[in-house]
Amino acid sequence: MPAAEGNPPPDSSSTRSPTARHRRLDGPPRVSPAPHHEGRGQRVHRAAHGRLTRAEGRLVKAGYSASQMPYGYFLDLELTAPGHPLARVYKAW
Repeated sequence: MPAAEGNPPPDSSSTRSPTARHRRLDGPPRVSPAPHHEGRGQRVHRAAHGRLTRAEGRLVKAGYSASQMPYGYFLDLELTAPGHPLARVYKAW
């Protein structure tokens, strides 16, 4: 489709280039390795880590033992309760 008079033709490279969305108007292309390496996500991570570190310090000062697990470590918990499992969901009429 031809461009309308007075409008420049669309930049075909912007839809095909993987870095087009990272290109600034006044400079060279900018490539981000992953979206969480910059911006709000990184700030939120730093803030959360700071809060956890301060909480750990307060717990240690109060006489408790506290430690932080590495990122990605999950503790597998199994919770049980007496009675039939459906008894917690349904009420007998």
